[in-house]
Amino acid sequence: MQRPKNPERLDQAAVVSGYDEPTDLVAGRTPLFAAAWAISAITWSVVLVSGGASPAPLVVGRVAELAALGSMVIGTRRARSERAAMWIAAAGCVMLGWTAIVSFAWTAGPREVLCATLLTLYSVPALTFAWGWRVEVAVIVATLVPAFAALPWLTPAAYHSAELHTAFALGILISLGVAEVSARSLARTRAYRRDADERARELAASRDAYRDLAENVRDYIWAIDLEGRWTYLNAAFERFLGGANGSLIGQSGAALTVAHPGAHDAFEEIRRFVAGHTPGPLRFVFDLPSGLRWVETLPSGVYAPDGTLIGIRGISRDITERMVVDTRLRESEAKFRMVAEAMTIPVFLVRGSQLLYVNAASVRMLGYSEDEQLAMPFWHIVHPDDRGLVAAHADQRRRGEPMPPGQEYRVVTKTGEVRWIEFNAVVIDYEGAPAILGTAIDLTDRKHAEEALRASLAELQASEERLRLLSQRQVAIREEERKRIGFDLHDGVCQELIGVGILIASVRERLQPEAHESAAAIGRAIGYVNDVVEHLRVLARELRPMILHDLGLEASLRSLATGLSTPERPVAVELATPIPRLAEDVELAIYRIAQEALTNAVRHADARSIVVSVAARDDYLRLAVSDDGRGFDPHARSPQALGLAGMQERATAVGGQLTIASAPGAGTTVALEWSSQAL
Repeated sequence: MQRPKNPERLDQAAVVSGYDEPTDLVAGRTPLFAAAWAISAITWSVVLVSGGASPAPLVVGRVAELAALGSMVIGTRRARSERAAMWIAAAGCVMLGWTAIVSFAWTAGPREVLCATLLTLYSVPALTFAWGWRVEVAVIVATLVPAFAALPWLTPAAYHSAELHTAFALGILISLGVAEVSARSLARTRAYRRDADERARELAASRDAYRDLAENVRDYIWAIDLEGRWTYLNAAFERFLGGANGSLIGQSGAALTVAHPGAHDAFEEIRRFVAGHTPGPLRFVFDLPSGLRWVETLPSGVYAPDGTLIGIRGISRDITERMVVDTRLRESEAKFRMVAEAMTIPVFLVRGSQLLYVNAASVRMLGYSEDEQLAMPFWHIVHPDDRGLVAAHADQRRRGEPMPPGQEYRVVTKTGEVRWIEFNAVVIDYEGAPAILGTAIDLTDRKHAEEALRASLAELQASEERLRLLSQRQVAIREEERKRIGFDLHDGVCQELIGVGILIASVRERLQPEAHESAAAIGRAIGYVNDVVEHLRVLARELRPMILHDLGLEASLRSLATGLSTPERPVAVELATPIPRLAEDVELAIYRIAQEALTNAVRHADARSIVVSVAARDDYLRLAVSDDGRGFDPHARSPQALGLAGMQERATAVGGQLTIASAPGAGTTVALEWSSQAL
């Protein structure tokens, strides 16, 4: 409980404001005040009668005062609070003052005696009831006004009135001071007593709480003297040791312990304590009927008021189960170390940025000794560019988020060499806190091989691109030659042969009609010449397909199929979608491949049917020429098969992929896949 900052003002305010106090001060002091006032009033009456005053008014006044005093005693006893009792007493004092004023006015008593009586009425109750200056002012005002009103009926003072008034005023001030000092003193006394009572209650409660705590906790609380004898054991410790009801008090507690390599010596620790050493947690082994039990103890000294050590106390706990677990844990750690040291890959145990364990393989890979690695921050061996990634992955593991296995990082060895590792880790509980256990596989050689492979692939891709460009150039040159030869055949040889035919026809016209045999021979020569001209025209068109340039790939393929189709061997064209116009070199390459595949099927496959299928979408096209002919083994084809090599060359030139699927007796399918993304 918090002590009030100003108990004097608080208790004085309690008296004035009406807060009840634990003692009935006013009711207890009212009889004493009444008796003292009655004796004083009777004494003054005797003095006044002996001085020649009339006894009747004095008797009436004393009777009225006794009635007022009786009312005060009864009223204060029946009051429900000290405040009410205080105001009843104040009202009684006012009645006493009025009675005295009336008596003195009736008997024409001297003013100085009335002043003395009123001052007595002001000071004695203020001291007796300690009611403070406010109540005192109320009593003074309530009696002083009637007193001034009664002055004409009082006998003037024998000495100067100014002196009387000054003395009376000083007396009033003194009574006010007495009232306030008494109230403050009473408040201080009550606050002190209340504080003392509160401290006593708190001490008793604390003692009871401590005793209750000590007797009911599961931990063992004890005390011994400097000889090691028990002076106190709580119930839990008594049950643990096998005693009850204080039967162990006075016996030697150290004698119950036994020597153990992992335990402290009780007698030696007592001597150290007496010598001034303050040990930390201690472990002892007790030999009990239930077996050997481990106890962990935290001792402290018991000192006399002069600071002399007189005993030792402490709190203990049974840690037998924990010691068993620790023993098993140590055995498990020993096995783990044996396995980890036998592994050929590095093994790490990390908590935060601190390495807790590394095996011999880690020493071999990094070049740092085990002590060096355990002394340095874990980040020291991680490559600076990978530290942020390692930290992020560590946080994910600690939060329990799923992590893909085989995280790849770079580490820096003692010599500054950068090595790649594949890190696999799990979060474990190590010595009561989470830690990361991980293994590292050295990927440096594999990374170097991958880099060499990537370089080789890049070189291969560059070679393929050069080959494609070369093939494209060869195809372009070949097509130019075809165009030139086509023009020469169409515009040169064909025209010359036509001229020859015309000359032969004119010769036949000049022959005599009787030379019918020569005319017939000449007619046959003209037919042969016309056949040669037609064949050369067809050959020229094939060398330079104008229909491909004018109408596109779809019309060219249909024209090509129609030209090669016969009733015994139909050539069908199947288009899944319309074929868009493509680049001229691409259309020409697709046309030539289809032309070559159809020519091979017609000449060599002995096929009964041939199908040309085309599927095109966006920037992708697939051409397939399939027949049901005799087929062949594509892997055993002759190096002299220039047609197949030419198709492959054209496909490569435009970035396409040519495949040939065939087997003896199973037909042949020549497929071309082309995409603009491959260029």
